Amino acid sequence: ASVELVLVVGKDGRLVGVVGARDVQTVSNGLWAFRRVADIMQTSSDGMVVSPDLSAMQALEQMLALGAERLVVVQDGQLLGLVTRASIGHFIEQRHPSGKGSSS
Repeated sequence: ASVELVLVVGKDGRLVGVVGARDVQTVSNGLWAFRRVADIMQTSSDGMVVSPDLSAMQALEQMLALGAERLVVVQDGQLLGLVTRASIGHFIEQRHPSGKGSSS
């Protein structure tokens, strides 16, 4: 399995940032030995962090605005998990299957 996202957590257990495959790909091969995670990670303040209280639609809108495939869910600085476009799409599909209108 490939790793698409690495969550960077500080010594206190709080999320510091994330490193995605695209972040790693921006580093040229000759510089790999000299780059630190902190140099390429997206900090947790870059709009990728959301509260568990955010609605699924708000999360989807935020992802679309950022061009992101996923958001990191954090509460009181503690990492709770990830929410992805795919998971929201699956949730919507389960709740409102296409072709099965609810008109009565």
